[in-house]
Amino acid sequence: PVDTRELVRKSLRLEGSCAFDHAEYLEAHRLICSGNVDLRPLVSRRVSLAEAPEAFRSLERPGQLVGILVQPWR
Repeated sequence: PVDTRELVRKSLRLEGSCAFDHAEYLEAHRLICSGNVDLRPLVSRRVSLAEAPEAFRSLERPGQLVGILVQPWR
C-alpha cells in the first residue's frame, strides 16, 4: 500500500514502468501457444526446492544463466 498523503506532503513523485504492454503480452502468449517459440533457452537450470536459495543467489552474478526453474519434486 502507498500512503498518497505522504507523497503530497513530501512533494514526492511515484513512477512505474513496464517493459511490455498488453498487446505485446498477448502476442507473446499467441506465439508460445502456437509452438513457434522455443522456450528451452529461457531455462538455464532446473533445481529442487532445497537447491532454490543458492540457485537464486547465483542469478546475482548470472554469467550465462537466463532463468531457473524450481521443481519441488526433484
